[in-house]
Amino acid sequence: QENFDRDVKLQEISDHFYISREYISRKFKQVFNENISDYIVRIRLEKAKSLLKNSQLKIYEIASMIGYQDDKYFRKVFKKVEGMTPNEYRAKFVNR
Repeated sequence: QENFDRDVKLQEISDHFYISREYISRKFKQVFNENISDYIVRIRLEKAKSLLKNSQLKIYEIASMIGYQDDKYFRKVFKKVEGMTPNEYRAKFVNR
C-alpha cells in the first residue's frame, strides 16, 4: 500500500524478498483473493476517488499522484472500474 503510486514490478518484489514471482503471485491471491495488479488498481482508484471528492486538483494531477503517467489511461481505467469518468464522479459527489 505504501508504494501504490510507484510502478512496482513483480520482479522487484521477488528480488527484494528472494522468492519467486510465481510464489508471490500465488500467495498474494490466496491471502487477498485478488491478483496483485487488480489490488494495485483498487488501491489507486480509492485514493483517486478521495482526491476527486476533496480537492480542486486537475485530473492529470490526480493521475500522476496515484501512479499513472498517462492521464488518458487513468481515465480509461477509472471508467472501466467505476462506470463513469473521473469528471462525472467528481460532479456526482462534489455537488451533494
